[in-house]
Amino acid sequence: MTKMRKVLTHSLAVFVGLAIGIIIMGYLSVRASKVYLETLRVSIVAEQEQLGAQAHKKGDRYSELIHRSNIVTFSAPGRLRSIEDMKETWSFSFPFASLILERIGKGSEKGELKAYAIDLARLAEAMEGIGLTNEAMPLWEDAARTLGYKDIETLKAFVSGLHKVEADAGFDSIK
Repeated sequence: MTKMRKVLTHSLAVFVGLAIGIIIMGYLSVRASKVYLETLRVSIVAEQEQLGAQAHKKGDRYSELIHRSNIVTFSAPGRLRSIEDMKETWSFSFPFASLILERIGKGSEKGELKAYAIDLARLAEAMEGIGLTNEAMPLWEDAARTLGYKDIETLKAFVSGLHKVEADAGFDSIK
């Protein structure tokens, strides 16, 4: 009877350990997935910003409008954004690394909202570039309100200055 009891005790311990391991890996996997999706979103926004700057430099206002619109779509706060790309970033250690990345990546909601407002203003500028002035006005107003600008012309000057910053940083260089 004691031998049977030992076998049962060891079997139960193995089963409980296995169940706990599965639960922990499931939890880490879910957290890693969220970090993975955010990494993809940031990658696409950066690419669209570079393409938008290149289009602006070339004077291609329609392409710039499309890229600025994509930035606003992928930057909208409060939504889960999912895209498939960067599959090589996934590794066995990624679920564990995601705990660190999640802590590093936690930014303030206020900062995210301001970045989104700048994206809105840049989209409005691109819309005006192709003659959609009336359609751009609500975007300018929303961006100015969020960023704390009382005057839309000041915001327009700020956004216009971003092109010089992009050019100096090399964002507008064609690959």
